[in-house]
Amino acid sequence: FSETMPQWDFGTVIWTPANRILYLGAEKCKLLDPESGQEEQLFEEDLMGWAYGPHYSPDGYRVALKILEHVGDAPGTVWDKKEIAVVSTENHQRIWSISEEEFGGQLIGWSPDGNWLYRFALIWVTRRL
Repeated sequence: FSETMPQWDFGTVIWTPANRILYLGAEKCKLLDPESGQEEQLFEEDLMGWAYGPHYSPDGYRVALKILEHVGDAPGTVWDKKEIAVVSTENHQRIWSISEEEFGGQLIGWSPDGNWLYRFALIWVTRRL
């Protein structure tokens, strides 16, 4: 595990409902089986950016997280694409995504039945009517 997660990558590491370890960070989104040492990618495609803030669905088969990606040709520190995505932990495909701007808040978690994501958002009043 220490060989796959570089010292400079201050990502997220959590236990999954299936007793695996999910670690996220810069271009690293992997599931690790602590007993066998086997790793697998969370996404079927390569992530060209950063993922963080994972929230597992109540059934454990989906994970919602925030993704910052480079979609242009030149890598750098500017994130062209910012989204909230839901990924299947079985087939590793993105099931659903929405732009961060359209989502409009901080991802908090899932409803108990796993049908809804909920968020926290502050609304500022800038002018009195």
